Amino acid sequence: MRFFQTSLGSVGRLGTIATFIFLLLAWQCGPALAGEVDDLAKQASAALRSAKGNITNGKLDEARKGAEEAVALIEKVRAADPQHKQLNSLDKQLEGLKKDIARAEGKIERQKQSDERSNRKQEPADAAARKDPRVAEWLAKLQPYVTPGDPKRLIASASRNSADLQARQQIYADAAATLAEYQKAEFPVGKSDELVEVEKELDQATKDFAKSCVEYAEQDLKSADDKLTYADKWLAKQEAKKDPKDPPLYMQKDQLREILDLIDSAATLIARNDPRFASLRERMAAIEQRDLAIRKARIDLTRMLPDRWKGDAMEDLKAKAVAVVGEKFSGATVLRTTLISENWKEESALESTDTTNTALRFRVTRRAIAQVAAKVGGEVWLYTLNISKDRQSDGTWGELQGHIMFTDPILEQNVALDGK
Repeated sequence: MRFFQTSLGSVGRLGTIATFIFLLLAWQCGPALAGEVDDLAKQASAALRSAKGNITNGKLDEARKGAEEAVALIEKVRAADPQHKQLNSLDKQLEGLKKDIARAEGKIERQKQSDERSNRKQEPADAAARKDPRVAEWLAKLQPYVTPGDPKRLIASASRNSADLQARQQIYADAAATLAEYQKAEFPVGKSDELVEVEKELDQATKDFAKSCVEYAEQDLKSADDKLTYADKWLAKQEAKKDPKDPPLYMQKDQLREILDLIDSAATLIARNDPRFASLRERMAAIEQRDLAIRKARIDLTRMLPDRWKGDAMEDLKAKAVAVVGEKFSGATVLRTTLISENWKEESALESTDTTNTALRFRVTRRAIAQVAAKVGGEVWLYTLNISKDRQSDGTWGELQGHIMFTDPILEQNVALDGK
């Protein structure tokens, strides 16, 4: 247990270090600029992420150093601004990091004990189990998911990198399904010590991955909530403007898309029937309507974005965008269509296939953004659409799907003009 205890001692010393740094800063430092404090908070967040990554990669010494660095930075933030908006989040992340370090040390200790058991004379029951072909079969199936360096190893953490997240979600789905099948198997002569250890490790890894997905989703949902609150207050200020020389400003489309992306990102990590999704989308719809009212007042500034597509099948994507508008608005006359994404954006998600949330489906989706200007009932509108397709079980891509995300009024004479 010495290695494990050493780690806990390192983590325990963080509190003493924090107190010392806090007192030192309180004596030496005067009020800090808000920008400087924000920079310190960013550095602390980066140190926490780096330390967590080192745990994932088995670099516990580096993780401990990163934790101590994060403590120092957090206490600098606390000394400069005890009410800083990120302090609560940073403190929670630090506590989680401490637990992760302790859990990783525990894992190493368990592996050490397992190795020691392997070097000792095996008990008769374990010897009999090791001779059972069913034990060997399941060991071969489960062990890759917990073996460092194996392509099938389940990294027990989500990722902000979409490709990494997609790979990990696929491995998680496979591992969870294999583990569920294993738990139904029977072993007449019992399980070997090694199989039991692998089972425990994989069970913990699947739980940790699921927990990590929830944590990432919570961050996305919190960020979306904060941005919607900001948008609400910002629009209220614009709506209150009465001076013709200072007309109200509308929101940038990138801001609205960012909020939608955060909601969509969270939906790839947790169950989509979470009631917060409906609430956030309802608030988003209200923000869009208020923003649209301002845009109508400034209709002369609205422009279409030009084509940016560098992939293939551009005409197919444009045709789908036109079809979606035509299905939504019968009799619409399309004036112009552009594909404003440079290429496909790929995302993945684990979804339930039934209402019990017990059966999982791994979904991979590609999407692109298009714009269509069309005359509907004598008025000209600019529609921004999401065009997507899902990867099928045989590896091919399914039919194109599409829906309208944003609607803006536009002057017909401005349809041919490119915006930025």
